[in-house]
Amino acid sequence: MATKTGTIRPIQRRFVERLAEGESIAQAGKSVGVSRRTAYRWAGDPRVRVALSALQDAALSDVARRLQAGARNMLAVLEAVATDTDETAAVRLRAALGWLDLSFRATELLDLAQRLEELEERFADER
Repeated sequence: MATKTGTIRPIQRRFVERLAEGESIAQAGKSVGVSRRTAYRWAGDPRVRVALSALQDAALSDVARRLQAGARNMLAVLEAVATDTDETAAVRLRAALGWLDLSFRATELLDLAQRLEELEERFADER
């Protein structure tokens, strides 16, 4: 697995995969057959850290894609509950608050994405 700072060995790749699956450093080391000391040394290695970060980023991207794919359906459910007069006021209020929270978060994320893009453009222009 090539990273921005070099290549890790296959055993280190398996170690990184175990970490990405949620194992502790010591357990991931044991899973791939290395000592606790080696596992902690690898965990501090910039190449291993970059590889782990890449796996975590990929997993998070997958989660985000799946959430986005179902977002319209879930928003329809939330809207239906919020406006259903047969539901209790507490249930409708909770649905409305959820709707508002999602709205604010989406707006904030869009704003942050735009600001980040502007910063990246400025940085690229300065280089």
